[in-house]
Amino acid sequence: MEVEEGGVGSGTIVNFTMRLLGQTQALHSIITEPEPGRLLVETYIKLRSPLPSWSCRSGMAIRAG
Repeated sequence: MEVEEGGVGSGTIVNFTMRLLGQTQALHSIITEPEPGRLLVETYIKLRSPLPSWSCRSGMAIRAG
């Protein structure tokens, strides 16, 4: 994982690779914090096929769609 920008909370941009369904994908995502200190949302940027973004509230990962 490479932190491209930021590193704490909203505005953080990261690059990383993940193996999905037998294929390695390079992913680029941005983190937003709609409820500061309570909710983080990671959204994938520039994907050829859509993946859901996800959020984390109070330490629990939640699929956001």
